[in-house]
Amino acid sequence: DKLELLQGYLLEPLENKKIDLIVSNLPYVPSTELDAVKLSPTPETKGLLFEPRIALDGGEDGRDFINELITSGIPMFLETQNGAKKKLENKKEMNTKNKSGGFGR
Repeated sequence: DKLELLQGYLLEPLENKKIDLIVSNLPYVPSTELDAVKLSPTPETKGLLFEPRIALDGGEDGRDFINELITSGIPMFLETQNGAKKKLENKKEMNTKNKSGGFGR
């Protein structure tokens, strides 16, 4: 019945709020890949040149923001590619040993 749009850093705007769903396209491209695209774009990557870096730069391995959410203990569903699933599952196992929570499949 009601949709509320919030803006802020990851989960900060959600403090003291009951939520049903969060939809996000977090930055996921490794920083070094963005640097390489700037130097020599290919037909597959030249579209990245038109996006603001802050929207794409996921840190050293491209998972800085995803890892931060996983360690928060909030249940989540993630779409992954390029072998990231196993790395995220390892992160989840570490998280569930220390906190209750994890993410869905």
